[in-house]
Amino acid sequence: MKDIKDLFESCLYFSTGLLFREINTLAEINFAPLGLTPSYAFLLMIIHDKKEITTGDAANLIGLSASTITRLADKLIIRNLINRRQEGRNIFLTTTDELTDFIPKVKTCWEQLGVDYTNVLGEDYVNTLKSAINLANKKF
Repeated sequence: MKDIKDLFESCLYFSTGLLFREINTLAEINFAPLGLTPSYAFLLMIIHDKKEITTGDAANLIGLSASTITRLADKLIIRNLINRRQEGRNIFLTTTDELTDFIPKVKTCWEQLGVDYTNVLGEDYVNTLKSAINLANKKF
């Protein structure tokens, strides 16, 4: 009979959760100097890239619920990093001049995150993991 550690290590849910928590810790450390969590940072990158996006489309891109995107946006609006406007039932998130000035710092943190997890795992393994995870995500 397998011991509990072996049982956990043979479970995809447990293994991916453990890896996520380790990488998320690195991400939180990297984005902390900006006063952001990784979710805020990635939402800012999406809005900056698209210039204007609905909360629903942003939610689909980042893999969060529309209500979570709205909650994140509320705090980013307070910081004057994004704007919100409504057209009918659609809520659009748009960029600001402050975001344009701020985004290089976000990208620097994102790049450092990549360096940090690559230093731990190695470049070849990072690329293999990204490919496998992206393929698995497309199946859901």
